[in-house]
Amino acid sequence: MDNKVNDKSIEKKDNDRKRPIFLLFYILILVLVSIAYASLAINYGVKTNIPNIIEPDNTPVPTEEKKEIPTSKPTPTPEPEPIPVIIPDNVDWKIQFENIVIKDGSINAVSPAAISSSKTEVNYEVILNEPGDYYGFDVNVSNYGNVDAKIYNIVEKTISERQMQYLNYIVSYKDGTEIKVGDYLNAGETKTITVFIKFKDDDITAEDLPDTAQDLKLSYQMLYVEK
Repeated sequence: MDNKVNDKSIEKKDNDRKRPIFLLFYILILVLVSIAYASLAINYGVKTNIPNIIEPDNTPVPTEEKKEIPTSKPTPTPEPEPIPVIIPDNVDWKIQFENIVIKDGSINAVSPAAISSSKTEVNYEVILNEPGDYYGFDVNVSNYGNVDAKIYNIVEKTISERQMQYLNYIVSYKDGTEIKVGDYLNAGETKTITVFIKFKDDDITAEDLPDTAQDLKLSYQMLYVEK
């Protein structure tokens, strides 16, 4: 009985000594098999389960360019094209002021009546100091063209309503007829216009009188079109 126990004890000790050797041998075999398998994978393209390592891509991601959105602007309203004025070759258009004659007894003007370079306007400046002072003149308007004409506008720099209380201002034809839009001036015709301004010396009260002398810058213009 004792011999059997001893034999088992000896056998167990032998197995314990051999176990590390077997384990080392087994590990060595695994290493060799792994090397061989890896070699086959490299040489013959055998797929392995080695995970792919994805390297980070450092290429900058292109940013989308921001497109400028045009600011909406109101559509400009086109200006109307001017209507061309067509004058036939056989039309001779020539209407003008001429021949200013200052009325006797007029005060000395700061700027005597004079015709503009366009010959369609008369300008003058006077100072009326006291009742009875006046300034007046006649001027001709002549149609030297071959087309009958008519007045379509009268442009004048005149006196104010306050000044009308103590001043008389008259522009008319020489015979006293009123000048109006639409009046004719036929080809070859001449009309005389009278311009007159006076500091009233009657039909006026002390309350109507101005505090200072009156410096008056006045003008008169007549514009014509074909009749």
